[in-house]
Amino acid sequence: MSVGTKIVEARRALEAVVRREQFLSVSAYTRYLLGRQPDMVDGLDDPRLLEPERVKLKSVVRILLEEPPRGRLEARARHVLSEIANLAGRLATLDLRWMARALLGALAFAGLALALTRTAQPCRVTSPLVVTWRLPDGALETQSFAPGDTVFCTVDPHRLRRWIPGFGYAWGSL
Repeated sequence: MSVGTKIVEARRALEAVVRREQFLSVSAYTRYLLGRQPDMVDGLDDPRLLEPERVKLKSVVRILLEEPPRGRLEARARHVLSEIANLAGRLATLDLRWMARALLGALAFAGLALALTRTAQPCRVTSPLVVTWRLPDGALETQSFAPGDTVFCTVDPHRLRRWIPGFGYAWGSL
């Protein structure tokens, strides 16, 4: 085994340990947030908490000690905030390469979906048709189609599209 391979393996092992420690810290932080107030105070000395979670827990305890709970709305808000903190902590422990790949995949899917919905399909005219086109410069133009002619329809069958070379798309409505 070469020195370079050992270094890469050691780096991966270290990253795995760091992710595990972060996960344990976020899990402990979440348990303290969802628990009782005395447990939160005891959690400040928990060795499993890393510094970011310890600072967050200190600020939560400080807020809880300064103001008494006001009722169900505040309890619900506290629950929502703890869920957001839990999600943020879980996202922080994920491998960023996988998150980037997932984000790029989602963006590619959204782009493909947008392209497919914006692509006009050929439609055959079955009866005489008169279309008023809105040209790219805003002007209006009327055109007649005979049965058997082909027009290009978008996903909405009542919207037509025509390409004018060097000018752009003209849009028409039925």
